[in-house]
Amino acid sequence: MPSDSHLSPESSSEFHVNERQLWAELKRRVESRLAGEADTFPRLILHYGKAVVLLLGLSFSYWGILFSANILPWLLCWIASGLISFLMIVNIAHDASHGAYFRSRSSNRLATFFSFALLGIDGELWALRHRIAHHPHTNISEQDPDSQPNAFLRLSPHHPWRWWFRFQHYYAPLLYCFAFLHTTLIQDFEHLFWHPIPYVKRLKSLRYARARMLAVKVLYLSMFGMLPMLLSAHSIPQILLGMLLQSFAASLVFVATICLNHYVMETTFYAAEVIHEQPFHFLHQLSSSADWNPDSRFACWLMGGANTHTAHHLFPAISHRHAYQVTQEVRRFCRDHQLPYHSFSFLGGTISHFRFLKTLSIAHKERKAYAV
Repeated sequence: MPSDSHLSPESSSEFHVNERQLWAELKRRVESRLAGEADTFPRLILHYGKAVVLLLGLSFSYWGILFSANILPWLLCWIASGLISFLMIVNIAHDASHGAYFRSRSSNRLATFFSFALLGIDGELWALRHRIAHHPHTNISEQDPDSQPNAFLRLSPHHPWRWWFRFQHYYAPLLYCFAFLHTTLIQDFEHLFWHPIPYVKRLKSLRYARARMLAVKVLYLSMFGMLPMLLSAHSIPQILLGMLLQSFAASLVFVATICLNHYVMETTFYAAEVIHEQPFHFLHQLSSSADWNPDSRFACWLMGGANTHTAHHLFPAISHRHAYQVTQEVRRFCRDHQLPYHSFSFLGGTISHFRFLKTLSIAHKERKAYAV
C-alpha cells in the first residue's frame, strides 16, 4: 500500500510554495528546453515518416484482407490492421485531437476522424470527450468519462462495490479485448443518443454530430465488412471473426498501455463531491498521472508519447515528438522541488495495475491511502 505522504488532501500545503509559481517556473523551463531543441530534418523524418510507414502497413494489411486466400495469413492481416490502427491513433490522432500534429485545424480534424474511423469510432466525439472531460477532470469520479462507474470493473475507490468485482483482476484482460468494440457499438450511441453526458453540450449541432457518428459506422462497415464480403474468398462468419480479431488486437494493446497512465497503485483518485477542494491543476495532474519507461526514446517514438503521460497532461498542446525532452524536464523539476512524480517500467506498471484491480476488488478496502 502506498504511503500517504503526497496523496492526502492536506499534502499540497506541505510544499510551502505557491503552486502557481511552481507551474510558471516549470513552463519557463520547458519553453527554454524546447527553444534549444530544434526540429532537425532527421527528427521530422522520423516523426512524419512514421505516419507514412503506418499508412503503407495499413494498406498492405487491407490488401491482404481483400485478396489473401490462405486463412492464416488472412487472419494475421486482420490482426495487423488492428495493431496499426491503434498505432495511428496514438501517434497521429491523439496529437491531432489537441491540434498538435498539423498546423491546419482542418487537417488535424481529418486526421482524427479517419484514424478512429478505421475502428468504427467517432474520432471527433472521442477528441471532445478527451479534451473537455478527461483532461480537466482526470481521475475525478463521475467527472472523468474514463473513470465512470460501470458494471464490469471497479476503477476508483469512490465507485460502489459489487460481489463480482472480487474477481476483476482475473477477468479484466478478457474485458480489455472489447474496449474499442464497446466504444464502437455502445459508448458512441450512449453519449449521443441514449444518455448524453455534459461534454456533449459543447457540440454546435447534436443532429450533425449524430449524422457524423452514423457515417463513421457506415464507413467502417463498408471498408471492413461489405468489401471483404464482395471481394474476398472467405465466408461471412470468417469475416466477422476477422473483424473481432482486429478490434481485440487494437483494444488489448491500447488498454495494456493506457491503463498504466492512471489506473495504478501510485495515482490519486478524487471524489466528485470534493472537486472544488482538489489541488491546483498542476498538482492534480502530477498526482493522478503516471509514466512508464520514460527514459526510452524508442518507447516515446513508437507509442506517440503515450508512455510519458504526465508531461502530456501538463502540456497537451505540445507534439509528442518533444515528449522525451519535456518529460526529462518535468522529472528534474519534480525532483528539485520534491513534488510527486510517478514512473516505472512497463512490467512494473503492469504489476501495479493488477495490484490496483485486486485492491479495489475487496469490499472493505477503500484505498484511503491514495483516495481523496
